[in-house]
Parts: sequence; structure tokens; C-alpha cells
Amino acid sequence: MASRATIESCDRQFEARFPALEKVAGSLTDDQLANTMWLPYDGGRYQACLEILVYARWSLTYHSGPLAYTQTPLGANNMF
Repeated sequence: MASRATIESCDRQFEARFPALEKVAGSLTDDQLANTMWLPYDGGRYQACLEILVYARWSLTYHSGPLAYTQTPLGANNMF
């Protein structure tokens, strides 16, 4: 956690790790993206690989609002 104590350190972690995800995601064929797998969330359902890949984007989008709100009272007016 100490390596993620600042926005800059988080950016460095992202820049170091994202290329591996990008390489794997970029290598998937349309058929592979359409393959489904069972995930047990919310009672469980089959989800396509493409849906699963979108979770990372969704999580960042969803959590940016609460993060920005939390930072505002602390004086950070420009989070991104």
C-alpha cells in the first residue's frame, strides 16, 4: 500500500501494469471475446469475456466520483 500513497505513485503502478492487460486483451479473437464463463456474483450467471474485460473500466468510472467527492473537502479540486 505504501507504493500507492500518492496519485503519482498510482499512475506509475498503472503504467507499469497496464501493458500486460492490453497485450492479452488485444490478442483475443472475436470468438474468444464471445466465450462465456460462469461467475457467481449476484446469484451467478454466464458472462462473456468481453463483459468481464469491461469490469476494469466500469470500476474506474464508478469509483472516480466517490474519490473526487472525498478529495474535495481535503482541498484537492482537480483530481484528474
